[in-house]
Amino acid sequence: MYCLLNQPAGLGDIIFCQKIADYFVSKGCEVIWPIIDEYYDDVSQYMSKDGVSFCRLDDDFPLKKYYHSQITHPAKLKGEGIYLPVRYADLVLPDDPIMHAKYNVLGISFENWQHHFALKRDKEKEKILYYDVLGLSDDTEYALINKKYGSPP
Repeated sequence: MYCLLNQPAGLGDIIFCQKIADYFVSKGCEVIWPIIDEYYDDVSQYMSKDGVSFCRLDDDFPLKKYYHSQITHPAKLKGEGIYLPVRYADLVLPDDPIMHAKYNVLGISFENWQHHFALKRDKEKEKILYYDVLGLSDDTEYALINKKYGSPP
């Protein structure tokens, strides 16, 4: 059974919702997760996991006819699968904090969500950033802050 997860942007939202994907995979679903083009390469390469298929919004994917529908509540789709429009959860539960609503609308605890996120590191790129781009040495204390990364526009 397919489970279509509608949370295409907000890198923090995508990371935070990994537990939701894992929950539905554990229930036997194949999670289909369309991602905006600006995030697709990074998310599909560095956050891929079994049972979750990341795709681009323009791709042809299962249950796509529901993706741009007016459905704002999670829905079982009579033999077709499950639709999870978690990007709209705060509209369904306006009194909940936005991020908590993504879980509360599904009746899932967000506790320990961080244990469901695994990043596939590219240590060679990390070394290039650290030594060549930033010019740091092994004894340098630093904080890396990226003020340019965010969801379009």
